Amino acid sequence: MNVTKIIQNLYLDVLVTSVLFATIAGLTLLSVPHLPAASGHDKLYHGIAFAALTFPICSFRPSGSIIILSLAALFGAMIEIIQPLVGRQGDIMDFWADVVGICLGWSLAQIYLRLCIWAHK
Repeated sequence: MNVTKIIQNLYLDVLVTSVLFATIAGLTLLSVPHLPAASGHDKLYHGIAFAALTFPICSFRPSGSIIILSLAALFGAMIEIIQPLVGRQGDIMDFWADVVGICLGWSLAQIYLRLCIWAHK
């Protein structure tokens, strides 16, 4: 049995995605009294987080890609809408950084899938 089948059978990709979802939600919606000024890396962090969020499902359950990509975009939008309610500032550019990360996660998954196909030939 190959690694991809093991991950699918144990739902490790779903588990990792769930943990990342909870972590991103917690960190972005955490109400803190004094936020440090954005260091300029804020958008990079958003992109990396959402790439990590989408990569597992897109890699190991390609048939679920459209669902996870759509849900991730909705999640990113909801974060920016909810943040002002918890004392944070919503930012449309954060949402666009999330979308770029979603696209990056999908792209990396496509590369992974092609490498897997190539390795089995």
